[in-house]
Amino acid sequence: MRVLARVSLCAVLAFVLFSAGLFTVQAQAPAGENLTKPLNQFTIGDIFPKVAGDPFRQTGKNWQTTADEFLKRSAERKAALGQAIPAKEAEIKRLKEELKAANKNKDFTKAGTLEGQIKTESIVTAVLQQLNKLNESQAETATAWSQAGAAMQRFVDADEKFDQYRAVGIARPEDGATGKKLSTDGYTTILQQAESMDDLGDAFAKVGATLNTLAGRRKSLLDSLAKGGHVDKP
Repeated sequence: MRVLARVSLCAVLAFVLFSAGLFTVQAQAPAGENLTKPLNQFTIGDIFPKVAGDPFRQTGKNWQTTADEFLKRSAERKAALGQAIPAKEAEIKRLKEELKAANKNKDFTKAGTLEGQIKTESIVTAVLQQLNKLNESQAETATAWSQAGAAMQRFVDADEKFDQYRAVGIARPEDGATGKKLSTDGYTTILQQAESMDDLGDAFAKVGATLNTLAGRRKSLLDSLAKGGHVDKP
């Protein structure tokens, strides 16, 4: 299931990124590019074309900015819930003490009123507790979103570091190639770019996982409201 979810997420993200023009991957040879040329004319850049640039870096920064705003809101809500939930629990406790006294005094009218108040306050408290869980998920999603934004920028950095090696040929000297082969430093740089891409995929997967959890809790809260008669369910 995790593999399927990750594949689905990657497919969606790939569609968004490609359609938005953020990636500059060339899935097909562009007009004018000669891929029928002799081997000794092929370069590392022909094999590993440019992947990402400044637009993708800016997208990463935008993701971080958006995440910071959501984290700020989540912190504010956490503080508000931290005051509201204990206050409601204290109110319920007080009402229950009054109900106990009303029953002892056989004041059934007051007891009935108190029972209604306790029920109402219990419903509100339950909703606030669910909101607390929901807020935790929102904060986790925002954190993952920010981490993905940082991973985007690191990926662009790795891809740009790779640029200095793209003009190096791939033919072996005995095949008539001129110039130097790709150095071990170049190989390591290309490998690091691939590893950075892998890290970016992991970051996207984490965003997907936290979004799934957040969506589940939102659905659960909506269902609770419907069962309580607070909203109409189709």
